[in-house]
Amino acid sequence: MVQAPPDSALKSVATALEILELVVMSPGELGVSEIAAQLGVAKGGVHRHLQTLVSRGYLWQNPQTSRYRAGIQCHLLGRMAAESVTLLSAAEQPMRQLRDSFGLTVTLATPRGSKVLIIERLFGTMPLEIGVRPGSEFELHATSQGKVFLAFGKSTLWKSLEGRKLAAPTDHAITNLTVLAQQCEKIQSQGWAMAAEESAIGINAISAPVFDAKGSCIAALTLVASIQNLPRKPAKNMVLGLQEAAKAVSAQLGFRA
Repeated sequence: MVQAPPDSALKSVATALEILELVVMSPGELGVSEIAAQLGVAKGGVHRHLQTLVSRGYLWQNPQTSRYRAGIQCHLLGRMAAESVTLLSAAEQPMRQLRDSFGLTVTLATPRGSKVLIIERLFGTMPLEIGVRPGSEFELHATSQGKVFLAFGKSTLWKSLEGRKLAAPTDHAITNLTVLAQQCEKIQSQGWAMAAEESAIGINAISAPVFDAKGSCIAALTLVASIQNLPRKPAKNMVLGLQEAAKAVSAQLGFRA
């Protein structure tokens, strides 16, 4: 039977990680005294951890100032981690948890020109399933995903709508740019979008933005259901659950709010 490490060993590992995170996330180099003061740890202990991290390449000590910054090993691991995390892999678990929590269909979409592209879908557990196929494209202005992209995405998306007549899939779709812009301002404020019966009669959807490490809105996570199961005034816990799932995907992609 493998014995658990003593508390002192676990505390030592935790301190080393705290030192590493503090130095790596600092905008400039840090000295021993600064690190010790910020973490509330004795300078002698900090110095020992720093020397170990330097010897393994995780930190680098400036020979001119004796201060520390991220080492090459941190850069290599960071690059490898970023390359191993794709949007689909980052979204897999949050999408599944969201589906299991509310029983509704969950989709993941990205902007594609002046359209919304569905790239992933998990069917809900309700007797009536909403069949949104991956690869399907929808209008920006008539979907909750598209409104998320218009509210949080690149300004070029707005330009793709200007100067043309906006299609009206249903009578509920917004085809006036001024009204749409006003709605997107509200979406920016509340952090989520809805498109009740705008793409299809009887269907509602709510979406939240997904951000990458650079802070760009690259995707929208969405709950889709009949208007009966997802009413025009969605339950607060459903909206919060959607937002938390979107934040979890963003965090996997390296986004820090």
